[in-house]
Amino acid sequence: MRREVLAVIGFLKDYREDGFNSAKTDTREIAEKIDLEMAWPEMRQRKKKRQFEYEGREETVCTAEEHFRREFFLHMVDTTLVTVRERFSHMEGVFELYGFLYSTDQMQNVMQGKELDECCHRLEKKTNDVDAEDLKQEIINAVRAFPPHFSSPFQMLDYVYRENILDIYPNLSIALRLLLSLPVTVASGERSFSSLKRLKTYLRSTMSQDRLSALAVISIEHEITKTLDMDSVITRFAEAKARRVRLWNVYKASQLYTADVR
Repeated sequence: MRREVLAVIGFLKDYREDGFNSAKTDTREIAEKIDLEMAWPEMRQRKKKRQFEYEGREETVCTAEEHFRREFFLHMVDTTLVTVRERFSHMEGVFELYGFLYSTDQMQNVMQGKELDECCHRLEKKTNDVDAEDLKQEIINAVRAFPPHFSSPFQMLDYVYRENILDIYPNLSIALRLLLSLPVTVASGERSFSSLKRLKTYLRSTMSQDRLSALAVISIEHEITKTLDMDSVITRFAEAKARRVRLWNVYKASQLYTADVR
């Protein structure tokens, strides 16, 4: 992903310098195919009013093509370039912290470059959820023991849980869960806020935080929600409530019995 973003930024830089001429060529070919005349609209030259006699009389002549290039083309490319940089600025920090966990190939490259110890200690210092030395040893063992087709973080974490080897790779599983739960892009955050606007209306202003969080998860993960058997969910919920009522009745009966004995 990081390489793709850098490639896009490089392309936009080159396109800013040479893209206008290539865009004109493509536009001319399209115009010829649809039998349309390609012509720049005439521009009225703006004359600057002189405030003093010593000001020069020379006026800058700007063609329609140059005006389009300066006011539209360069502005559009510069806006896109700035937006891409801002949108993916945090990716550099994420890659620096979690980049060595992106795949088993990346782990091997870090091990061969003798950077694994530094990466593990950096992650321990930042999150304080893993032990650097144990994580280093677990990664070395995982690269040797994991099947070659389990390369992505999700595949590795799924393999750890499916084979019930969480006790062998506790720090690696924590690091992979942290990586997989990162909101690297803003799409998930925007989707969450959009869901909250629909859930917490002025009629639901007194909703508790637990209920709001539960409804938000159901709304965001609606594809998974549709696969659930609602009858079984309702039955389990009713049984849980009935069990609490029975326990409460037993507790009240025991209190009454204790009082009678006394």
